[in-house]
Amino acid sequence: MKRVAFDFDGTLDNFFGGGWNTIKEDVRKFCKKLISLPNVEVYIITRRFDKLHQSLINDEPEHTIVYKLAEKLGVSKENVFFTNREWKKDKVEELKIDIHLDDDSEDCKHINESGKNCIAVCLDKKYNPEEKNWETYIHELLNIKE
Repeated sequence: MKRVAFDFDGTLDNFFGGGWNTIKEDVRKFCKKLISLPNVEVYIITRRFDKLHQSLINDEPEHTIVYKLAEKLGVSKENVFFTNREWKKDKVEELKIDIHLDDDSEDCKHINESGKNCIAVCLDKKYNPEEKNWETYIHELLNIKE
């Protein structure tokens, strides 16, 4: 079983603070595709605050926005994790994530330099080996034929 994690802001949704993410629908479609595979378990790991440390965005606790999209995509609530503004590398290691997709090149760098078994794939291909497109790269890593 391979564990694949998706970042929330700027990856599955718009950017934190409201910037428009033009590829979020492609990432969501890809997420649903992975959920349908029998040998892949999908997670969402975000630097947003959890319920205990909650803050509001447009009068809504920021963690509930993540849970709503997770439900819409088919990611179980038990597979959604908040790092409360900390880097994701420790949570990725704790959960034994194999592949993590993120828009934040710094988060990807921290994960890839940790020396653990997770490969962080960046939405911006210039941060991936041989400048591979994120979707192509994950297909290769999971041995999925397109």
